[in-house]
Amino acid sequence: MKFIKYMKDRGKCVNCKVCSTIVSCLSPERCIGCGARYLAYPYEAINPVPDYEERSLIEIIVDGQKYEVPK
Repeated sequence: MKFIKYMKDRGKCVNCKVCSTIVSCLSPERCIGCGARYLAYPYEAINPVPDYEERSLIEIIVDGQKYEVPK
């Protein structure tokens, strides 16, 4: 399964404070790939990068059906 996370390009960051005032990610180092920062940040300062980290599967139940999804 292909995963993406988003990383800040410090060379393009202009310290506009969007990251701390508008879209504050709880843990940018542990990006889950939701894309919120990517969509909100100006100046293309956040970029998608492939995430090759191995993930174990966990079981979830949705409407009574069991599914295995990456942790």
